[in-house]
Amino acid sequence: MAKTFTPPDTEFATATGGNVNDRPGISSIDHPPWSCADLVIAPNGRDTDPRLFAVGETCRLSFAGPGGPRVLEDAVILRSDDLAAGQGAVVFEGNDQHGDVVQVVWSPGFDLHAWYRNHFEPGARPGFYTTDRRPGDFRHVCFASGTLIATPQGAVPVERLQPGQRVSTRDDGAVPVLWAGRKTMPGLGAAAPVVFAPGTLDNTRPLVLSQQHRVLMATPRVALAFGVPEVLAPAKALIDGRSVWLAPRREITYCHLLLPMHAILDAEGAGCESLFLGDVAQRALGAEEVAEIASFFPELAAAAGPGRLLAARPMLRAGEARLLRAEQARVGHGGPPAVLPAA
Repeated sequence: MAKTFTPPDTEFATATGGNVNDRPGISSIDHPPWSCADLVIAPNGRDTDPRLFAVGETCRLSFAGPGGPRVLEDAVILRSDDLAAGQGAVVFEGNDQHGDVVQVVWSPGFDLHAWYRNHFEPGARPGFYTTDRRPGDFRHVCFASGTLIATPQGAVPVERLQPGQRVSTRDDGAVPVLWAGRKTMPGLGAAAPVVFAPGTLDNTRPLVLSQQHRVLMATPRVALAFGVPEVLAPAKALIDGRSVWLAPRREITYCHLLLPMHAILDAEGAGCESLFLGDVAQRALGAEEVAEIASFFPELAAAAGPGRLLAARPMLRAGEARLLRAEQARVGHGGPPAVLPAA
């Protein structure tokens, strides 16, 4: 007999009717969530690990609702966060016996009803994301859409740059863009952007980057600590909550630029790296994007790998960058207070 799950009523809620996918990537919870009870989850078919709840698998769900019992014979798993860590959520979607679309969110070990009470107010619509929040090993070197990149013709929004168009670099003058990629995703978890307040890195406007994007640091402390005038540090390691902060948002479009070499670009006036096509970047980009690059530039893709590409500047590890940030803050180089912009 297949293993079944009977979560406490406080751990699940539903979305039906107009609440299903009523916002991009989000469904609103039916009010009140405690009008549903007695959820039973039974994986369908042969399942070697019934606790995995892999996306795409199907389950049979039943529960008691305000209009009577509801049964979803083949509810598809849309979202399945890491349950092994004791947190996360599973989202199911299927048609009930009346043909109506129903979504069920289950949050093992989490009091969803208490959370709903704390977030409910007139006009508010507490809801849940219908896809996984953590997109995996997200290590893209990305600029947020709208970031101004210096070119010989003036500053251009990064999303408008095309292959063949020249951009200005700190070391090699104007060089052509070989490849430009773009991806829109939820800006949460590992994909939440980092914001640098104006003036933090000589940037004239807020600079918004992915967490792993490296920025140029050139201060007396850099030379003293590392023996070189300039280094590259990952944006995430420089977060201080004042002039540099993490800014999750429902959705963000990230853009990345591949040049003939790893180079320092001017982004909003700050020095930022171009895409460094090493092994980590290739894994992060995904097979389809790497294949696209390889089809156009096979010699470049073949050269990519540990120790084969020359970095534009020495790259600090995250721990080294955090120590540098702390030391600079201690001697009064923490930067201006941050004002959180609207997402």
